[in-house]
Amino acid sequence: MADPTSDKSVLEPVAPRKRRRWRPVLLTFGGLLLLLFGWLVVERLVGKAGLTKYERVLRAKGERLTVAELILVAPEGENGAPDVVRLCGTLQNGKIIPIESPPPQMRMIAPGKAMRGASRSEWLTIDKEKVFTNRWEAVEADLQMNEQTLKELRAALKKPVLYKRLNYEAGFKHLEFVHLMRLKRGGQWLSASGVNQLHHGNGGGALEDIEALTALLRMQESEELAIDQLVRFAIQYFAVAFTWEALESDSLDDPELERMQTAWSRLNFIDPVIHALRMERAMGRPCFDEARYSVKELAEAHSLQGAAVVVDALTGSSRVPTARDRVAVVDAIARFIEKDVPEVARKGVLYPVWQFAWSDQDQRQSWSIFQTLIDAAETAKEQHAALPLEEVQEELDSLCEPGGLNRLRFLLSPMSGTARDLPKRSFQAQTQAEMAVCAIALKRYQLKHGKYPDTLSGLVPEFLARHPIDYMDGGKLRYRVEGEDFTLWSVGVDGRDDGGNPGTVEADGKPRQMWRAPDAVWPRPASDDEIREYEKRKFGK
Repeated sequence: MADPTSDKSVLEPVAPRKRRRWRPVLLTFGGLLLLLFGWLVVERLVGKAGLTKYERVLRAKGERLTVAELILVAPEGENGAPDVVRLCGTLQNGKIIPIESPPPQMRMIAPGKAMRGASRSEWLTIDKEKVFTNRWEAVEADLQMNEQTLKELRAALKKPVLYKRLNYEAGFKHLEFVHLMRLKRGGQWLSASGVNQLHHGNGGGALEDIEALTALLRMQESEELAIDQLVRFAIQYFAVAFTWEALESDSLDDPELERMQTAWSRLNFIDPVIHALRMERAMGRPCFDEARYSVKELAEAHSLQGAAVVVDALTGSSRVPTARDRVAVVDAIARFIEKDVPEVARKGVLYPVWQFAWSDQDQRQSWSIFQTLIDAAETAKEQHAALPLEEVQEELDSLCEPGGLNRLRFLLSPMSGTARDLPKRSFQAQTQAEMAVCAIALKRYQLKHGKYPDTLSGLVPEFLARHPIDYMDGGKLRYRVEGEDFTLWSVGVDGRDDGGNPGTVEADGKPRQMWRAPDAVWPRPASDDEIREYEKRKFGK
């Protein structure tokens, strides 16, 4: 009897049936790959067409989109900027200036109240939970060490041209920003020198330092990037605090006050920021080009997304992320792919897909963010009011915080959103400059008439050419006389007048900063009792 297992006619059909079983799977998989590739091709074509069309739209509006078109022309004349940068870099650290415990200036000790540092014989600081008493002898020793450098720095800042040009064509990665920290140090030293002059009643010496500080601020108007303007805002704080100290010291006469007022009147904080936004966009073009053709460059650029938190801190952002209607599953998957998959998978799959299909869409998104900011800032400038910047906040949040699949399409453009609070900061800075000019004019009026005017209109035209503007709402700065003093205020970031309300204290017991309070109030001098209460609360003595 034959063995049935040896019958080839029985065994032969088995293999064909297995092949037929896999064929539909392979066809389905191949079809899905073809469909995916076709979709990516469509995404690529849509992105290229969209970017080209949007560039034509921007050009038709008169927008300049390349670095070469945006670089400012150097003014003619002797340029002091190179010497300023060099001299700021040669200032030697003292024992207490500029880092340890410099003399306090306009130190806020209560809501709307500041301590006059120049009038103090000593001041307290805390280091590692130990309280130290500081005196002017140490300040003068530090200043003596840098006396010649500061003298040369003041002279350089008096030169007719102060123009600092960076090598913008080299791109972000190749720019050096060490000069920014040098300029900030220079501002700290000039400020400390000036308050020391006020302590000794030398109004003329103090005036030289405030004029040097404002010249330093003018010099940075020509610097065309966001980080330059952020450092400029920090230096402006030194100048504002020093100016407040000078007005409270009675050390300057009317001609000196008029010179200080002129110095403040020359400062422009809004236009340089709008120009910086355009330059940031222009310098982003080569960054996108590099990322398109290099996975390494794309990975490095994508990793900078984590810097957004740092930039928000620098810009003083207090934004709260906007809740969005998103498909939770799609958003979670996209977030996982972008953030949590192994790096080899991102570099091997996600980045090549972005380079092929989505880079142009991402660049257009970046341009849209910048243009939305630029248009709103230009409108706000025309209206002398920051309100248009608030009106586009929701649109900007939508552009800067993509969800779902757009998390993968827009890998780089969200970094453009780190500049979204920069225009607001420029309007705050311009308002502070306006308040400084107004406060100086009030001091001049008081010196001449023995009292403050009933309204700010009393300053025009003898001390001011026009009524001072509140750049937060486009109205006039608010003011009232209170006994022998006055309250001067802006409506602040919310654009609502709260009657000069300086707010309360923060959770840590510190007074609210000017732009975190209901109204931005020019500080009034604290009384001796308020100073003693502050020192007891903060230092235990």
